[in-house]
Amino acid sequence: MLELDGEGILRVVNPAARNLFGLSEAALVGRHLADFLDPFSREKAQFMLAQAAETGSAQDWELDLLQPGSLPRLVGFSADCLEEATASGGYVVICRDLTRQLDLSARLAILNQDLEGALLNLEKAHRRLQDTQAQLVQSEKMRSLGQLVAGVAHEINNPLGFVKNNARFLADKLARLAEIARQAASGPLSPGEVQAFEDLIQDFRELSEENIDGLARIEQIVLALRSYSRLDETEFKQADLLDGLTSTLRLVRANCDRRIQLVTEFERLPLIECSPGELNQVFMNLLVNAVQSIQEAGLITVKAWAEQNTIHITIRDTGSGMPPEVLDRLGEPFFTTKPVGSGTGLGLAICLGIVKRHNGRLQFSSQPGQGTLVTLEIPFTSQQERNL
Repeated sequence: MLELDGEGILRVVNPAARNLFGLSEAALVGRHLADFLDPFSREKAQFMLAQAAETGSAQDWELDLLQPGSLPRLVGFSADCLEEATASGGYVVICRDLTRQLDLSARLAILNQDLEGALLNLEKAHRRLQDTQAQLVQSEKMRSLGQLVAGVAHEINNPLGFVKNNARFLADKLARLAEIARQAASGPLSPGEVQAFEDLIQDFRELSEENIDGLARIEQIVLALRSYSRLDETEFKQADLLDGLTSTLRLVRANCDRRIQLVTEFERLPLIECSPGELNQVFMNLLVNAVQSIQEAGLITVKAWAEQNTIHITIRDTGSGMPPEVLDRLGEPFFTTKPVGSGTGLGLAICLGIVKRHNGRLQFSSQPGQGTLVTLEIPFTSQQERNL
């Protein structure tokens, strides 16, 4: 039996403890318990005393006691707090010689090494799985983006075409403008020449405004592409989900032609800790599915608002809808209702994983012929709500 003060210093040892430690009372009293333990057991002793201080008792801790001139001895320690019993506090510690259990401890050590080896292999496998998952996310993201390439190219080509035509027209008119300038240098212009000059200036003004508008449309699409395609942004940071949702909608809108109307109802959202690149992938997948579900003319309504520490985003389409047996399998890896070669069946599975990583929920409600309602919920803290 040992009595320690609140810092773990020995102040009383009985004869059996002196025999166990192999030291005299003078060599024991006044020193810290950890001084008599091997380096691997000293930290455990600190945890044992901390547990006794917190809960009043710490039972059956196995520590290696140093022995003068021999190998460490396995000793069982049980500590009880004396804080209520003495003014200065401290611990009473009971020690049990576990030498007979050394063989069992050796076997346990071997098993522990085996377990540690298995754990290392499991961690390596987990890292490989994470790498594979990241590659799947990027692959699926690029596949979704690839489906939009034709529409995006068309959306860029339209303004690019009239900017190019306007530039050619302006280049052709420069010769006429130069001719009027030479005439003005040699003498006053006739009323017809003045009118021609004013007409040219008006043409230049109108064409410049058209070019600025067309280049702005191209710039918006390029910015939306850059915002969406941040494949490496898997780390969490503060972001406004409306930025990513708006950018993704710009890309999807290019594939709606005139047959599908996109309607948005957005309220201001708080900044939240999230992975914006991953959530852009979720938005893209859900919106592309909504567009593909509408065979002819239709409507897609996207709403976003914050309520009760949760961001709500809904996507409702007037597409073909889904029967219950399809709804039950949504998110199942490699399950798809699309024709062979048109889908991998990984899109929704990856989306569900991303939403789960954000502690959120993704729910689907649908009936054949009545469209589909998708509800995405991402929770946030009250601290983030103050960012509104």
